[in-house]
Amino acid sequence: MTIDGLIDREEVTQLRLGFAAYHDARDWDNLATLFAEEAVCDYPPALGGQWVGRSAIMQHIVRLNEGGVPYDALHIMTNPWISLQGADFAKGRWYLTDFLTRQRPDFPSPGGHANPLVFLGVYHDEYRKIDGAWKFWRVKLDFYWPEHA
Repeated sequence: MTIDGLIDREEVTQLRLGFAAYHDARDWDNLATLFAEEAVCDYPPALGGQWVGRSAIMQHIVRLNEGGVPYDALHIMTNPWISLQGADFAKGRWYLTDFLTRQRPDFPSPGGHANPLVFLGVYHDEYRKIDGAWKFWRVKLDFYWPEHA
C-alpha cells in the first residue's frame, strides 16, 4: 500500500462517515455533494427501490425522512472494507446500525425508549474520484433486520 493509497482510503472513509453525519443532521445540501451526478442507489423495494441520478437520490432521501428532525436517527457505520480498484475507482462495504432517538410511529420500529434499533444492514458502495474528490457512484443497501425492511 502506498501513501497515496492510504490517503485515498481515508478520503473514502470520510465520504461514508460524511454521509452519516449529513444525513443525521438533515443537511441535505451537503449530503447531495457526496454523490456523483450519475450516481445510482439501490434500496430495498419497501424504501423506494432504485434511484438514478443525484437529484432523484436526494428527492427520495428527503421524502423518506419527512417528519423527522435533526438527529432523530443515528447512522452508525462500522467494519469498513475498502478496496482500491485503480486511481479513480474503489469499492467498499460498511455495516449499518440505525437507531431512532425519539418515537416515530411511521417507522418499522417505533424508536425511542421502546426500541431504538430501526435497521441492521450492509452498504455495498462503489466510489469514483471525480475532479480530485471521491464521490458515491453506486450505493446498494441490504437490510438484514427487520425482515420486512
